[in-house]
Amino acid sequence: MKIQPGWHVAIDSSELKPHRPLAVRRFGIDWVFWRDTSGDPVMMEDRCPHRSARLSLGVVNQAGSGSLRCPYHGIEFDGRGRCVHVPELQRSAPGLGVPTLPCVEAHGFVWVWVGDGRVEQATVPWFENLGPGFVHSRIDAQWPTHFSRWIENELDVTHLPFVHASTIGRGFDPAVPSRFEFDERGILILFDQKDPSNRAHQFARLLYPNIWQLAVSPTMFLVMAFAAIDDEHTQLYFRTYRSFGRLPLVKPVVDIFVNAFNRKVVAQDRRVVLSQQPRSSGVASGEVLFKEDAAVRHYRSLMPGFIEPLASRHEAPVRFQRAAVTNAPN
Repeated sequence: MKIQPGWHVAIDSSELKPHRPLAVRRFGIDWVFWRDTSGDPVMMEDRCPHRSARLSLGVVNQAGSGSLRCPYHGIEFDGRGRCVHVPELQRSAPGLGVPTLPCVEAHGFVWVWVGDGRVEQATVPWFENLGPGFVHSRIDAQWPTHFSRWIENELDVTHLPFVHASTIGRGFDPAVPSRFEFDERGILILFDQKDPSNRAHQFARLLYPNIWQLAVSPTMFLVMAFAAIDDEHTQLYFRTYRSFGRLPLVKPVVDIFVNAFNRKVVAQDRRVVLSQQPRSSGVASGEVLFKEDAAVRHYRSLMPGFIEPLASRHEAPVRFQRAAVTNAPN
């Protein structure tokens, strides 16, 4: 499948345990994630080039910097996808390698780089307004639809009074125009109906390629990451960041109520979005867009530039060169 180049949220950091390979499907390809002995994440194709066994069924060798051992014949690959040991030969096999994507861990996510050339530094997209004074709760969801439909749903504010009439859409007037701003980082939608110039809250922002924020109030922000599983499935990571209810005994209780409400809102979206045909908006040539669909129109204009994560299964493996990244608090 084709996706937008850049740093993609692939998984939540909590999913990747030490010493334990994790099988994940992303971008229409089966991958294995694992941590080396430094704790850094590694992402490689979940297929041994010897006899095509699943590497995710293997074990992480804790010697040296760490390597992943195939469960079938014990062949080991390092974090760059290079074969470092073949038991039958009792040596490495330089001509044997596994395709990898550069990855880095930041803000409680594992991000993977999709694009041309080697990545020189970590510049993952993030929201400057989420400082150390915020905590977050989280829910996950998986939908049987292309990631573009889900992203476009979050770029559409006029659906609020209809899809979310009983929750977040009360009192919203779809006839009041929003303001749209586009730059190389992403899309900003200002929709405060009482103060169109308000940039503190009442806005939605998509940071390319797959992370989105809704500013509910100065004390609450919703963040969604849309991880592309394949052309017909998307994984959602949904966090609610807030500056209240932070005390250890209070936070779990607030989390329960916040997450319950968010599940209700997501269920309202799901009912409508899954009814859209075709599954991908990239081939929705018969749709007629209105003025308030400006963000959707702009997003679709970028889709011809989307690329395949692995242009060739035989390309040389690459790995991110670690750089300093600041983590947001959990």
